Amino acid sequence: MRKTVIAAILIALWIAIGDGLTNLDYSLSTTKTGSAAIAGDTGYHGPSSVRLALYEGGRSKSITIDFEESMSLHSLDQFAFMMKPESGSATLELEIRLDGDGDGSSDSKNPADAVLKSQVYSWTPATQQSWREADAFDLQFEGTSQDPSKKFKALDYPGCQEKLRGLEVVKIYLRLKKVGSENCSGYIDYLRLGEEVVSFEPLEDEEVKRSKQRSISPGSSITYVITYGNNLNENVTNLVIQEMYDARTVYVESYPPPDPGTNNRWTIGRLGPGEHGQIVIKVQTHRLKCNAEMDGRVQGVGYSSVRRKMTSEQPGYQVTNRVVISCASFNMSDSATTIVKPWAGFSTTFNEHGSGSYNSQEEISMSSTTLGMERKFAAVQFATAVNLSGGGAVLFNSSWGADQSCTNERRETLFWEQYRYADKLNLSGSAGLRSSRPFLDSAADFQGTAEMGRLYRDRMLLQRFVGNFSMESNSRAEETSKKARTVLDYIMCCEI
Repeated sequence: MRKTVIAAILIALWIAIGDGLTNLDYSLSTTKTGSAAIAGDTGYHGPSSVRLALYEGGRSKSITIDFEESMSLHSLDQFAFMMKPESGSATLELEIRLDGDGDGSSDSKNPADAVLKSQVYSWTPATQQSWREADAFDLQFEGTSQDPSKKFKALDYPGCQEKLRGLEVVKIYLRLKKVGSENCSGYIDYLRLGEEVVSFEPLEDEEVKRSKQRSISPGSSITYVITYGNNLNENVTNLVIQEMYDARTVYVESYPPPDPGTNNRWTIGRLGPGEHGQIVIKVQTHRLKCNAEMDGRVQGVGYSSVRRKMTSEQPGYQVTNRVVISCASFNMSDSATTIVKPWAGFSTTFNEHGSGSYNSQEEISMSSTTLGMERKFAAVQFATAVNLSGGGAVLFNSSWGADQSCTNERRETLFWEQYRYADKLNLSGSAGLRSSRPFLDSAADFQGTAEMGRLYRDRMLLQRFVGNFSMESNSRAEETSKKARTVLDYIMCCEI
């Protein structure tokens, strides 16, 4: 069964940011005395917002904004959000945690760190229930720290930036605090911090992902998930999404379907503020497939050195899928890469060399399920001269040697035979792979030395012969779900 790997691409439609990704995250919680939860039917920027509510016994409830990377307070030139009172009497408080020693956290006991607090807005049951903007540049802040130079009672935001220059924002709390004993509630939406935006939409926290399986085998499929959204406060028009598929993949299917007549283009058109969507695309990687049959014959007198190798191995590579999102005013792109692992397949080799008379015949076949090579040759050693094109000759008097082997790296199996120092050598052999199981059969008459080896994982059989022999062997490797073994059907050997 082929495996499927999921890779994902997030493109949030921003004009101010080149890559369109936010490094902000938020956390919400619900208890018996209060809740901070997504409200899907009351939003300012899109349909969703966060509803903060306090019940009996509850005193405060917060939205926690975390930073994947800290942000300089001095360079944070935009800090605003939308709020909407709903019920009761309450105060909305803003708390900014600052890191002064670069450890990525803010500790109230550390003099290098500091905390800023401000009462953003208060309401009563008589307050109009409408969206309104809170801007940090309009607020007064109180600074607290173990360092007296970082303490102050009331300072505007630009003053805080200057006084606490060098400190980094690592966490923000938007906290609803109850005034009196009655239950209270309100909504928060469209938080803007510098060039980052959080509007609490269901797909907004999607990010560029790597599959838990970062690599796949050749022939497996990859599923790309493209998440797009509009974090602007205005409509985006003429929105088009286009995929650039890797040449080593084939499009299989997608949801929603692409534009008619295409497999890589989706015309979205208009996208309102806070709206998001996803496109799921499945592609298939290539797997080597080949059907071939070859045969040949060689005979003569002289010096021969022949080497043959057939293999199903494939090198690894990377597949990169790129997406381009364009609209009336800008273009942007992103990509995801998956590693296709090398295919440690099967290989077989047949080699021979020596001088004298030589007669060889071979057949090779290959398909998607089988791979085989057959070789028959007869050789007798004697001295031979090879004439050179420029005149003269080179005398060869070399004994005959031959090798044949088959290897299945996935099964950790190796069968091999070696013949050396042979005055005469008649050898026939066949090696290959059927249903992932390797085999090696041979028959030999020789005068010299021979070595036969069978290796299966941690088990090996090795035999050596010296003299004048006639030999036949038949070897198979078998594997079941419970155990693995090498089966030597037979080895027959008799001295001539």
